Amino acid sequence: MMGFSSDIMHAIVEKELKRHYPSSEGWTLQPGPVKVDGDELYSFVKRVGGKNEVVFVGVSLGKTIGGALIRELTAKLSSRAAARSVSHLALIVPQDSDVRNVPPPVTVSRMRAFRYEGDDLIWLKHHTRRS
Repeated sequence: MMGFSSDIMHAIVEKELKRHYPSSEGWTLQPGPVKVDGDELYSFVKRVGGKNEVVFVGVSLGKTIGGALIRELTAKLSSRAAARSVSHLALIVPQDSDVRNVPPPVTVSRMRAFRYEGDDLIWLKHHTRRS
């Protein structure tokens, strides 16, 4: 039963990623993702003005964002892929996650599908917009 619920959550996360980095805007998901302590790290690439633009995206369903994911994400800026392209760092998390330990070069976006109420992760069947 647990595999079934994780498959559904993964499908919802993929939908969130496609909303932020749509193929209609030229984004291509690179093979992966890389697993980091229960979180995932993706990369998307698109061609802009003759150069590759790469965004490394950490996805966490945690209430607090783990240090391992932040370290792995920020280390991507010194990778060979980042050196050959215009690179950005992003994090996609549920609404009301604690992102205080996320450093400034990382852009934080909130999922439409999940929110924390206290310590409980809630699936929002009817998406709410929160700032």
